[in-house]
Amino acid sequence: MRALTVCEPFASALIFGGKNIENRQGRIAVHGPTIIQAGKSLSWYTNELCDWLNKRWPECPANPTAAMHKFSKNHGQAIGVLWFAEGKTFAEAQELHLSALS
Repeated sequence: MRALTVCEPFASALIFGGKNIENRQGRIAVHGPTIIQAGKSLSWYTNELCDWLNKRWPECPANPTAAMHKFSKNHGQAIGVLWFAEGKTFAEAQELHLSALS
């Protein structure tokens, strides 16, 4: 199984809610079930990003320090598995995931 490192707090948002799309600048060669590892970088804990994510996922504190504290136990850890489907809508990817489970 492949793994993908995603910076916190976005890794938790992918696994636990609030974010159903992973945007990258280039293509990623990840399809199907993928382990999500929470990155160790602290650079993504900014006022703007935490506030943006809090509006979509209230479990993420809008305050960067509070968000960093909440997700610090995840840094460097595999926190879940997602199904990646490049070029698919969310509904299409969800259907692929459900059919793979049956």
